[in-house]
Amino acid sequence: LSPRPDENEIADLYSNYYTHSDTQPPTFTGTLKSLVIAATIRRKFGYATEQGSLKQLTDAALATFPGAADLAGAEIMWLQAALRGTLLDIGCGNGLRLARLRALGWKVYGIEPDRRAVELARKRLNSDEAIIEGTFDTAEFQERTFDVIASHQVIEHVADPVHFLGTAARLLVPGGMLVLTTPNADALSHKRYGRNWFNLDPPRHFHLFSAKSLKTCISRAGLSLVCCTTTASCASGTWRASRQLEKSDGSPQCLKITRGRLTQVAAATRFLQQHILTKYNPNVGEYLVVTANKNLPGQFAESDQIPMSRIEFSRPYCDHVPVRDSNEA
Repeated sequence: LSPRPDENEIADLYSNYYTHSDTQPPTFTGTLKSLVIAATIRRKFGYATEQGSLKQLTDAALATFPGAADLAGAEIMWLQAALRGTLLDIGCGNGLRLARLRALGWKVYGIEPDRRAVELARKRLNSDEAIIEGTFDTAEFQERTFDVIASHQVIEHVADPVHFLGTAARLLVPGGMLVLTTPNADALSHKRYGRNWFNLDPPRHFHLFSAKSLKTCISRAGLSLVCCTTTASCASGTWRASRQLEKSDGSPQCLKITRGRLTQVAAATRFLQQHILTKYNPNVGEYLVVTANKNLPGQFAESDQIPMSRIEFSRPYCDHVPVRDSNEA
């Protein structure tokens, strides 16, 4: 993004941001989605507790919904139960994801610059100490503190992505894991809506990444790539917002998301369409999902010259085929 807003303007850009919302009005599709997500988290991500046979059968049925693993994974940053430990969520917003992860057995901390979102997160977790108000650069954490660092739709907002990733690397324990998401420059909906694609979001988004450019940043920060894929989990919301922007000729002031029954069905259809397409072409999902490890002592980061197809992908972190650069064989 050029020119970028100065530091005095940035706070105003988030005065009415989505992280200020505490809850959404219940809808039929929303309730069904919540049931599917909860069942899939238990069934496919290893968080199952002792259950009766009827509950197990119900979970098994709900987890078979098309795209269930994609939707459920997005709620917990695709983290398997076996990885449970100490987690930092950079840009934790209103704390909804942290509360879910804490309920699943993680020890959680969050950092968030927006004061209103911090208040909601502290209230949700009933903890002032777990939620730090500030930016990733100003927060005082000891090095080698966290087993996992999660960052959902944050890196596109920062001025220096490589510095951001390098800071995350310093805070991870050796062998620790970074999981991040960011809008995908090669998303199918970006091609469809062009300048009206909701995830462009100027002037809040400073950067827009492809798989190739994000892989380069990770390598320069000294992290080792484990997996790079895309997800359709946010496709329905992006479709609704992009559609409204197109109707209003790109004016965000006219953006009003309709939530009628027909719109909900149409949005769910868009998600299913994109989910199916990512099975055949993993480059086209709405968001990039990247997993990277901090090198153990004696290890080196993967070279930019090593094709992604030669990297050994860890299946528990990545349920899709890896994204390949267009110039690779």
